[in-house]
Amino acid sequence: MIYYDWVADNATSSHIASEWNSFETYTKIQKSTVTGVGGKKAAAIGRGTVILISNCNGVNWTLKLENVLHVPGQRNNLISLGRWDKAGGTYQGGENKITLITKDGK
Repeated sequence: MIYYDWVADNATSSHIASEWNSFETYTKIQKSTVTGVGGKKAAAIGRGTVILISNCNGVNWTLKLENVLHVPGQRNNLISLGRWDKAGGTYQGGENKITLITKDGK
């Protein structure tokens, strides 16, 4: 998996990006600890906005994720489905795929 790949996760409470160059806007934060699967701890060192381009049926869609934590060295970039839902988006899943729907229905 390269650092531009993202995984939708219904267990994480925050969007997580592992690479600094994924961010459109970025603010350093005082190092804080996030806890992952199995109680593993990692340091979040920044926060910002990430813009993702997704292709669905030949059409490119722009997804804007806000308050994404920068956690260097993480294996996966994570889209928090709970946070996506809280921001007004919805999602549908099945057959090993997920469709994220923005709050304007696209």
